[in-house]
Amino acid sequence: MADSKVGIFADDLTGALDACARFPARGLATFVSTSTTVPIGARSMYQVVALNMDSRRRDERRAREAAIRASSSLKAAGFEPLFNKVDSTLRGHPGLEADAVLGAVKAELMLVAPAFPAQGRTVVDGHLLISGVPVNQTEVGRDPLNPVPASSVVELMRSNTGLEVASIRLDEVRHGPERLAELFERLAAGGASAAVLDSESDDDLWNIVVGASRCNRRLLLTGSGGLAGSLAKAYGTDEAKKSQVKRLARQPYLVVAGSQREIVRAQLETLRRQARARIVEVNGDRLLDAIEGAAERERAIGVATRSIKEGRSTALLLTSRTVGPGAGRAALLSVARDRLVAELGAITSAVIGAGANALVLVGGDTAFGTLKAINATGIVLQDEPLPGVPAGVIHGGAMDGAPVVTKAGAFGDEETLLHVFDYLATGRRRT
Repeated sequence: MADSKVGIFADDLTGALDACARFPARGLATFVSTSTTVPIGARSMYQVVALNMDSRRRDERRAREAAIRASSSLKAAGFEPLFNKVDSTLRGHPGLEADAVLGAVKAELMLVAPAFPAQGRTVVDGHLLISGVPVNQTEVGRDPLNPVPASSVVELMRSNTGLEVASIRLDEVRHGPERLAELFERLAAGGASAAVLDSESDDDLWNIVVGASRCNRRLLLTGSGGLAGSLAKAYGTDEAKKSQVKRLARQPYLVVAGSQREIVRAQLETLRRQARARIVEVNGDRLLDAIEGAAERERAIGVATRSIKEGRSTALLLTSRTVGPGAGRAALLSVARDRLVAELGAITSAVIGAGANALVLVGGDTAFGTLKAINATGIVLQDEPLPGVPAGVIHGGAMDGAPVVTKAGAFGDEETLLHVFDYLATGRRRT
């Protein structure tokens, strides 16, 4: 499999990035694009290309259209097999995007395995759990912009696709790749269009990937960074590429955090206490105000710029009651969120000229908005300092070639960003 190209179409940018995180370590040159189009010349430069559909918060029609554009671009450029990256907590339209392209890629069966054990996401008896708690009972499941109404993956797939969905339980997954390949063959021959697979460990996900490779039917894998990690193992070299441990960038670093997760605030507080980073809170509600917006923008730019010029790593933290965890004005959320992402990107663009040597981007919307604001076209991935936390260099724009680390808002513990800082300074990874 090592000579194959792999194409990934993902529902948001951090999803595309964490899906690709393990490929560079397996010796596969990897590029993550901010758009749904494969860059010219990518086939000769990269073995893995991931495209960002930016579809998680879009309506079903636009999500389908984005999936068709992305998968068609990947297929035309020769990046197959295709992998549909979905959110590990099933926000957005899980299954719908893969369903949209089944016919176009001539796939006979969609395999859905969203588990990401390294981040506490498992699927047991067909239900998605986060650290043992059903997803719809967690903070993530109650996301005002992307709520997850149920923990049953089968139920969510049926709701999003209208397909009849089979459920493959843990004991069947653990029978091994050969038995799984036979099961996939029977399901496809019987007319099934989709199957949800239980997984509690990386070994379970490995069985799924190998089983799929041994099946004589054309299958479309759908999952999160966990399943993508097993795909990297299957398509990469036998021995993980050992990159030289080295300092990537001197401080100051600029952290941009638009995610409203409580864990993000805790991670930033750890940076403040232990790395002396300055936290600059950006009041999103003031930014949205026609009168106060300009003043809040200039205040944040001024404070952050002075901090960076002093050589102090700085974090821009978006705070907002409008789109925060307790928000209840659902009709306003999407428009407000888009405006705030654009504002945060504009603030970042103004601050980086003060001398930030690396970017740390927290949250999918934040990463996309920030890269767009600085005219970057994507990220060339190079490493995975922590599970599901990829690192690379920015491609194009005002920070072309600068180190960047990205993290989904809900990922990690209180010390995750501290470990990211250590990685940037020393090259040390945490596994």
